[in-house]
Amino acid sequence: EGKVFRVGELKVEGNSIFSEQQILGYVGLKKGEIADGKRLQDAVYEDLKKVYGSQGFVLYDAEFNPEFKENPANPKEGIVDITITIDEGRQFRLRRLEFTGNTFTRDKILRREVLMNEGDIYNQIALETSIIRLNQTQYFDPIDKDQDVEIRTNQDQGDVDLVVKVRERGRQQISLNGGISGIGGSSFGLEYSTNNLMGRGEVLSIQVGIGNRQQSLSISFV
Repeated sequence: EGKVFRVGELKVEGNSIFSEQQILGYVGLKKGEIADGKRLQDAVYEDLKKVYGSQGFVLYDAEFNPEFKENPANPKEGIVDITITIDEGRQFRLRRLEFTGNTFTRDKILRREVLMNEGDIYNQIALETSIIRLNQTQYFDPIDKDQDVEIRTNQDQGDVDLVVKVRERGRQQISLNGGISGIGGSSFGLEYSTNNLMGRGEVLSIQVGIGNRQQSLSISFV
């Protein structure tokens, strides 16, 4: 198993938009505590990547260099000094947002669910939240942020183009019903509903009931 190592000195190099204190706060390791290698990897390769991605630094790259040494105060334990080296890259802006596969739903209905506009600083976290919002409309089959979103970067111009692929799903329902009751007598009913009227993202529901003792009509529009 070897020795247990505790965190020694923590250093950050190559950072400019975030301070060393901010970055170490995301890493979550403190001097003197047992070194958690899994936590360090997650912070450097995943957590910090999202943080930098939210500021438009989509080509962020980083690595950490551990230096192991003996602990003179406790021979049964060791000390590891950690240096995190960051390559921020340049800041990118969203140049173009495009949707494919929406043969029925209008483009503006999808755009209103996206938390970025063309010309804004690219934000990876906003993109992931936007995919959740698009899925919540239930107009399409579930969109996968990794497989259905194409990210094209132009390093010379500092631009990002996004292409979101969607697959339209069934948007209309028709149902028939009928029955006999002591109060209402015999009846026949028809119901029609759509959650995406004419591709505008509007909801329409119509219910018609006809019987020998009563008739009903209900219309709902959202």
